[in-house]
Amino acid sequence: MKTLTVQFLGRLGNQMFIYAHGRALCERFGYEFCPPPWIGDLLFDLPETKRLKPGDADRTMATAQYQDQASLIYTRKQVRQWFKWRQDVLDILLNMNTPEVVFNVRLGIDHIKAGFVVIKPDSYEAVAERLGYDVEKVHWEVDQNPTRFDPCVDPAPSFYVLQQAKILIRAPSTFSWWAATLGNGRVFAPVVKGKNGGLPAEDCEFVEGNWPLVAEREPNTDLHLAEE
Repeated sequence: MKTLTVQFLGRLGNQMFIYAHGRALCERFGYEFCPPPWIGDLLFDLPETKRLKPGDADRTMATAQYQDQASLIYTRKQVRQWFKWRQDVLDILLNMNTPEVVFNVRLGIDHIKAGFVVIKPDSYEAVAERLGYDVEKVHWEVDQNPTRFDPCVDPAPSFYVLQQAKILIRAPSTFSWWAATLGNGRVFAPVVKGKNGGLPAEDCEFVEGNWPLVAEREPNTDLHLAEE
């Protein structure tokens, strides 16, 4: 069987897009999927595989982020099966308090310098108030550290909190897109198309659903993931 590997970019959310596209490609065309070590190995119950570097595999997937509609060649049912927690990780996470309503905010310096949209707190609060929730009791899950450059920071607790929320009002980020995809709660996502990136923070409309694009940059598009 011919082999395929990938080249990972960014943090957990970005890497999950690359892994999912590569694995789906292999299942479709009969390749053996041989990704290099990545963050997901520490978190998810993934199958054992050969570890191949670019150049050692029969095919290496093009270096890209795969965050566009054409790249969603997998379904939500598939990725919910692929990205199940490792049991040893889950045993720890099950002891966590998981709030019912969660605001996910991206304020990391890496996020801002990359020109991503920063959303005013008022925009988050407006969604909760529209749904009849007390804003004072909502949990704020804020990413404000440049963890892209610190591989020792464990993303599991934050990801789990977002995944378990009954109401997730998410940031424009791959991290929260994946948590919403793997979770079962209602999701409200910001429409950042046409917004300016970086600071200052902007007012933003939220819509129900996980489809709005996660970053206002080419070649990203809205992401309508089929259920199965």
